[in-house]
Amino acid sequence: MYYAITIGILIVLIASYTISTYNKMKHSAVNVDEAFGGIETYLEERFDMLTKVISTAKEESKREVELVTKVTNMRSAFSQADSVNEKVEAGIQIEAAMPNLMATMENYPDPKFNEAFRKTQQAIIAIEDKLSAARRNYNSNVSVHNKRIVAFPAIIIASIFGFKEKKMFESTTYKRNDIDVDNMWS
Repeated sequence: MYYAITIGILIVLIASYTISTYNKMKHSAVNVDEAFGGIETYLEERFDMLTKVISTAKEESKREVELVTKVTNMRSAFSQADSVNEKVEAGIQIEAAMPNLMATMENYPDPKFNEAFRKTQQAIIAIEDKLSAARRNYNSNVSVHNKRIVAFPAIIIASIFGFKEKKMFESTTYKRNDIDVDNMWS
């Protein structure tokens, strides 16, 4: 009779331990998946945001470069003119372009070429900080999960239910989808 009670208590204890350990492993596996989802979200945000920011910065800088190029070309044409007739012709071209130049300068009175680059740099830093934090969170969750499934006797339960160790994020792994900023500016 005492043997039956002892065996019954032992079965209940083993079942309780198994259920508790399984639930902890399942919980840690879900945390790892959620943490990886955060990384994917920030990778998508990085791509979308940087594409838009760089596109905007390119347009801002393009307008400013066009204006500076026009003014520089006109000034060069005037200063390189050898004869009076060439200087008069260059002066006429400058005077004809002045209304357009003035309108452009009124629309864009404060060149923001450097500001566009600064905003792009700040956006890159901000999203990379978020990605770095997400990777640390992921690696922390992976560490908890991996420690949970390799300790004895939990390793037995992990192998019965098919729990596997998760791979940590390494610095070279996430760079496979890094944004190539140089090509975006061309």
